[in-house]
Amino acid sequence: MKQIQVVPKAQVDLFRLISGRREGIEASRTNAGAFTVASEARKGNPRTETWKHRNKRWPRGRVKIAQGMGGVVLAQVMCKADAEVESELLGAFVAWLDRNCGDSISAISIHNSD
Repeated sequence: MKQIQVVPKAQVDLFRLISGRREGIEASRTNAGAFTVASEARKGNPRTETWKHRNKRWPRGRVKIAQGMGGVVLAQVMCKADAEVESELLGAFVAWLDRNCGDSISAISIHNSD
């Protein structure tokens, strides 16, 4: 499992921006986007989502996203298949963040936790 910490620039609600961009991309049928929601936020914690990638090579991969303290977004990239697939999913998620929210991100940290 890889853990990602995404630090926003000042005065940016990064979780809302990430969730909104994904919803906007999904809404346009011409470009469905790389990620789709596997499970919505639960009642107890409305600032969480679980995403899965549309690529059929990564059927068991998931990205859990949550809002942390101070606007920091925390994500866990998990794949039950193997470490190589998990690394590819991690790369796809970080690329998606850069492509869609790069102007609002101050720093990204990646931690390996097994």
